[in-house]
Amino acid sequence: MNADEVIRRHLTDLAHRAYSRNMAVYSDFLDLHELHILQCLSVESFGVNLVLSGGYEAAERQMAAFLPDALIFEASFPMDCVSITPLQEKYAESLTHRDYLGALMHIGMERSCLGDILMDHTKAYVFCVRKMTPLILSEISRIRHTSVKTRIELPEAIPAPKYKELSGTVSSVRLDSVTALAFGLSRSKTVPYIAGGAVYVNGRQILSNGYTLREGDRISVRGEGKCQYLGVQNQSKKGKQRIRLLRYI
Repeated sequence: MNADEVIRRHLTDLAHRAYSRNMAVYSDFLDLHELHILQCLSVESFGVNLVLSGGYEAAERQMAAFLPDALIFEASFPMDCVSITPLQEKYAESLTHRDYLGALMHIGMERSCLGDILMDHTKAYVFCVRKMTPLILSEISRIRHTSVKTRIELPEAIPAPKYKELSGTVSSVRLDSVTALAFGLSRSKTVPYIAGGAVYVNGRQILSNGYTLREGDRISVRGEGKCQYLGVQNQSKKGKQRIRLLRYI
């Protein structure tokens, strides 16, 4: 049994469990590939509704809620957001996403128990499965050489995603053209990303260079980041289209 089939069976089991027990069932955090497999399952055919959340708008890693009856059950995701802040900001090192993730994995966290890690100057916001929150609060006191403090954050305290607006001209709103513009890549470099399964649109893996984007689509490229296609601004006499994008940073 290959890895994809293991994921498929696990997610199918969660859907069946929600239906047979008439209760809301939640997954751990799913990465882009796992989310793609989930969306291809059409869990509605199992008699449940699917709701996704990563704790904030445009989250890449998300938990899935399988709800047997949308009129009765409301998704209440078992996740927390824990902030990690230097004890003395002026002496803090310049820490990276890798530094925070490494520290969390070092205390025994599994990647599936961790969602996105948002960076905000010297502060980090870590989304995690709620059962793992006490471990983070008790064990994370230092990141590299920087002493830190941790606490659970309320939803309203979580910073909004940061992004910059881009615009440029493309011959068409094909996935390869728009992705190249969004991430400053040549089309010759974009094609292997798509063919290699590294590009996702709204959580679905897209393998076609010529996939036509629709206004509002979110594009994620492994190793490069994510963006949102906002639509066409205008079209030139030669048929070129000037488009707008949001590139998350």
